[in-house]
Amino acid sequence: MKQFFIFSFLIVSFSGLRAQKELQVTITPDLPLSTNFYISEIIDARPLKENIGVAQRGMFNKQVSAQFSEDFIPHLQSYFNGLLPSDASKTPLILKVHQLYISERTAAMSELGSCDVNLEFLKEENGLQYSLGQFSSKVENGGLDVTAGHDKRIKQAIQECVEQFALSNWKDSEVENVLVQNEQHFQPLENLKKGLYHHFGELKSNSPKTDIPYYSKMISQSKKAQHYQVFESNKKKRIKNLFGYSDGTHVYLNASRYTQGEYFIQSKMIGRYIYFEDQYASSAATAAGGLVGTLVSMRHVGIILDTQTGITTVLNNRNMELLLDDYPFLKEAYAQTDKSIEADRSMIEKINEHESLRTL
Repeated sequence: MKQFFIFSFLIVSFSGLRAQKELQVTITPDLPLSTNFYISEIIDARPLKENIGVAQRGMFNKQVSAQFSEDFIPHLQSYFNGLLPSDASKTPLILKVHQLYISERTAAMSELGSCDVNLEFLKEENGLQYSLGQFSSKVENGGLDVTAGHDKRIKQAIQECVEQFALSNWKDSEVENVLVQNEQHFQPLENLKKGLYHHFGELKSNSPKTDIPYYSKMISQSKKAQHYQVFESNKKKRIKNLFGYSDGTHVYLNASRYTQGEYFIQSKMIGRYIYFEDQYASSAATAAGGLVGTLVSMRHVGIILDTQTGITTVLNNRNMELLLDDYPFLKEAYAQTDKSIEADRSMIEKINEHESLRTL
């Protein structure tokens, strides 16, 4: 009986690990909207096309890619067919999706789920596309587990953009001829622009927000880590809910991407994988052991941000081995190291060198 229990536990655990590989999201319209237009075509102009964001799965909040349950354009077109039914009396419009990105972050006692959407509405005449306006929406809400609510947040954000456009007097507005932009890729060799990142897409497209005057300062320092914070210049109030920021030389990542901390860490290496290091305590150990548990569980680790997927990974032996599955020529070399943070740093440097050669 004991052997059967252990066998069952292993099966359930293995199934759980497989389920953590990717989150699939399906959106279906609740009720059609009453408008004088419909969407005849969708253009995917997102800087990040590999997924629609990241979610947290499992008891350790492992970050995984999120995808629609079908390919992006067909799934979104199906949604708009139901949301804005076509009719001969309505104007056909083209929808250009600049941003559709979901994410999650963990606070001390809850989680925060968010969705950022930026849509541009185009009208085609004589083979030319004219912009009728670009509209944005950000939807956030919290709870103990926000993963199940991503479909509702996406639908709410899309509907808010549609309603903004419907109220914009678009039929009488002056239109501007636009060109469809090519897909954007993160280019680590280009100069980073200084500013704030509200979501990963702004980092990938090198288009941070610069409309909020701010300054950053170091709030703590040890031999192994430095923590930073961002404040509004005028109000001297902390700016919350940022993905990160750049000073024009480094990328600073919000630690809430991998722990419950509310601070930023500075990049040590920029490439396909942006590499950081931090020293922080396990939240479980802190809860169980208080100050003693915090001190005992303090660990110095490498952290990478994948500029293709937006996924943040804390490096350990297992995660390094999984990462190196795509680089077998480095995996054998890593097996001969002491698996220290210095070895991890060296491997990420070699991977980035290899990736830069592949993209030249």
